[in-house]
Amino acid sequence: MPGIKHAGVGLIFLAIASAWAGPMIQFDKTTFVAPLVIEGRTQSIQASFTVWNSGDKPLRISKVKPTCECTVVKFDSIVRPGQSTVINAVVTIDPFFTGELEKSLTVFSNARNAMRQQLWIKAPMRPFIGLSEQYITLFSPRKDSVFTLRVSSLKPDLEVFSVSFHPNPEGNTGKSALTPVKINFKWQATDSTNQYGDHIYALKLNFPLVKKEMTGAIVMTTNHPDKQEIGIPAGIPKPPQTR
Repeated sequence: MPGIKHAGVGLIFLAIASAWAGPMIQFDKTTFVAPLVIEGRTQSIQASFTVWNSGDKPLRISKVKPTCECTVVKFDSIVRPGQSTVINAVVTIDPFFTGELEKSLTVFSNARNAMRQQLWIKAPMRPFIGLSEQYITLFSPRKDSVFTLRVSSLKPDLEVFSVSFHPNPEGNTGKSALTPVKINFKWQATDSTNQYGDHIYALKLNFPLVKKEMTGAIVMTTNHPDKQEIGIPAGIPKPPQTR
């Protein structure tokens, strides 16, 4: 019947209108990707997210919570229907951090479609000198034990002058336990580069035989003007028992 048909269409429009009634939140993006960040040269990243209220009631942003204290956020708490605002975030860069930076913000609001929305801030972090390992376990059952570490850098004539193992004070007792141990090494340039165009080098370490297990760091001195010393956490396990 025509009356019933028109009533059905009216209910559909009413349902659609009801679905979009109230404050509705929309973002221009949920992930902000910053340009490449070079170690020690960038102190902070500034990210921005545009927020729209596509509903018919005021949008109230009650809180924007970052994942760490290194992020400062500024925003307008009220967004009128059809209007927009910008959430600005500043992420402070740890000068010793390398790798992929990834921070998030959680937006809390009265939006009907998303009362809680997570936003991401990402940035590729590039070191002056890259290392193929984040931790080295130095096994030394023989004096001729060799460990090869791959090193990368934009510097085409990178050199390593010295390599030594520096024990941690914790867990290592005695004056001799805190004395750095010299490591014999061989430095070799290769013809390879990585995806960033960094030159690849091979650092072959000949670690001497030790009588006890230790933890500490391998410290290398280089000719890089921005990274004259670089360290990597390392450990020496307890030597095997010999008969």
